[in-house]
Amino acid sequence: MKLNIRLVSGDDDFSALEKLQQDIWGIDDITTVPSHILQATCKYNIGFLAGAFYGDSMVGFLFALNTRDKLVQYTHMIGVKPEWQGGRNGFNIGTALNKFHRIKALQQGVKFIEWTFDPLLSNNANLNFHKLGVRVVHYESDAYGKSSEVGIYRGIPTDRVLVRWFLEDDLSADKNVCDIEDIALVSCASEVDGQIFRLEVPFDIQALKEKNMEMAYASRLQCREVFIEALKKGYNVKDFVYLPNKCKNYYIFSRNTEKF
Repeated sequence: MKLNIRLVSGDDDFSALEKLQQDIWGIDDITTVPSHILQATCKYNIGFLAGAFYGDSMVGFLFALNTRDKLVQYTHMIGVKPEWQGGRNGFNIGTALNKFHRIKALQQGVKFIEWTFDPLLSNNANLNFHKLGVRVVHYESDAYGKSSEVGIYRGIPTDRVLVRWFLEDDLSADKNVCDIEDIALVSCASEVDGQIFRLEVPFDIQALKEKNMEMAYASRLQCREVFIEALKKGYNVKDFVYLPNKCKNYYIFSRNTEKF
């Protein structure tokens, strides 16, 4: 059976999408984007809503909104069922949803897509930087405040990175990162220096939170400190190195990736 990426339509799709949000993020009815809002988005052409379907089951979705700038769309939510994340079952659903969105957006004259994500979620970072080649626009500390007490975000501040995807970029372009061991490893803001450096982040932040919440909290603060200092000094993220065999993750920062 093949994975089918298509636009969301019909009452059954919208109802399934409500439940899917809860399955992915462990959120309650109040936090879920309701079906009538999703329907209005599609009906009045104020956004974009696509689903990933395996047979009749929705296993992932992407929800984006138009902005005041006709060249820019904003992805508000993208999610994949936990048992389908990380390329399980042979499908890279997040990549497929984003590429489908890219095709549709370019057809509408959109040149850029922006979104925020948690920089400690390694699957998302790998998709965003390594596969799609986004650029960092801004780092926001504790973006959702008390929302950190809801679902999978419980326990540590909800820091987010705002990124921009240049849709006309070549997705197959080689990032030309040298041997990872040759790149300086930094652990705090005062070490941010040189042409290129790397920052290690937890391989699985959710597992770390369950095992050692204090260490997870410290990882959040370390990531925040280095990101903010790097952006202030003119660096941007060149790539994200995801090493599942070694249970290691690294952000690669360079001075030569800024496009704004």
